Amino acid sequence: MWTWWQLQLEDGMLGNWHWEFANGALVYSDGCWSPTDGSDPVPMVRFEHDVRWVDAAGNPVAYGQHGEAVEGIRGTGVFHLEGGRRVQVEVEGSFDRPYEPFHRGGLNQVTVRTDDGRSGTGIIEITGAHHHHFFPDTTGFGTLPA
Repeated sequence: MWTWWQLQLEDGMLGNWHWEFANGALVYSDGCWSPTDGSDPVPMVRFEHDVRWVDAAGNPVAYGQHGEAVEGIRGTGVFHLEGGRRVQVEVEGSFDRPYEPFHRGGLNQVTVRTDDGRSGTGIIEITGAHHHHFFPDTTGFGTLPA
């Protein structure tokens, strides 16, 4: 599973690229806080996510084989930054660009609320296959490493 978060706030941007094996084990994660004041970006040292697919009523729904019932996403992400700063975000939005039939998942436009009261908008991409949380029921492109 690959997920890419680009979240724009009034005073800067949180971004990451996060890749996990099907069992949730981390392969690679990289990102930063990039302030609008021109100061240096602050590297992200760890990322956590708890995001769910939701249906038209906003209820959690399984992705299934091809995301037929998915209308959006909702959940949280935590950006742990170099120097000890931590930013938790709540995201909610629409599933706007499914990648079916070639890949599972797709692009989501979201609203963002941080734990310190800031708000903004963003894009979250979630794609892959076989992932225990996002795509447990998909068949895909052959066998992936465990």
